[in-house]
Amino acid sequence: MTDDLLEQAGVDHDWAHRFVVESNLLDPQPGPNAPGSPIYDLHMNALLYAIRAGVDDCYALPRELHKVLLADHPLAGVARTQKCVIGFRSMLNPQRVPYYAWRWNADARQRIGELRTKQDSTPWERYHAIWGLHAELMNIRPFELYNGRVGRLLMVNHAILVGEVPWIVFADDRTDYLATIHAHWSADWVNEPLYRESAVRYREW
Repeated sequence: MTDDLLEQAGVDHDWAHRFVVESNLLDPQPGPNAPGSPIYDLHMNALLYAIRAGVDDCYALPRELHKVLLADHPLAGVARTQKCVIGFRSMLNPQRVPYYAWRWNADARQRIGELRTKQDSTPWERYHAIWGLHAELMNIRPFELYNGRVGRLLMVNHAILVGEVPWIVFADDRTDYLATIHAHWSADWVNEPLYRESAVRYREW
C-alpha cells in the first residue's frame, strides 16, 4: 500500500527517506535521525499523511500534521503562545497567531484551488505559489516547535494537489532557504495589523 501511495505521488521510498532525514537536519533536534527513532518515524508518518491527503485531493491541515509529528506531546496541535525571536528577527505576536493561521488555511485553499482549475498554469506559477505559502506560514510560526517540518510537509501536499512532483529542501541549502523566508514580504506581518490587507497588497511578490 505504501509503495502504491508513493508511486501515485511520483516518488519512492528512497525519496521519502531522504525527505525526512533532510527535513530533520534543517531543524535539528536531539536524538538519532534514522528509521526506528521517534524523530524519524513520526516524521515519516506525517509525510505519508501529507501524501495520502494530496493523492486523495484533500488539503492537509497544519494542526493535524503537527499532531502526527508530536504524537502524545502536550504541545501537539497547540497554537503558539510565547513570543519568539529568531536571530535578530521578532516573530508575529502570539495573540495574532490564531487569526493569521486561520486566514492562511483559507488562503491556501483558494490559491492552490485556483491553480488546480487553471488550464494554462505554468510550473513556475505553481512552484512560486507553493513557496510563497510556505514562507507565509513560516513567518506566522503557528506552533511553539516543529513549524519548519509542518511547512515542508505542506509543500509536499500542495505540490501533489497541483500536479507537481514534490521536492526536497536539503540541509546544505539551509542558509538560502532561511534567507528566502526572511526576504518574503510576509516577514513584515510582525508589524502589520491585518492579514488580508497585506496579503492583497503584496500578492504579486
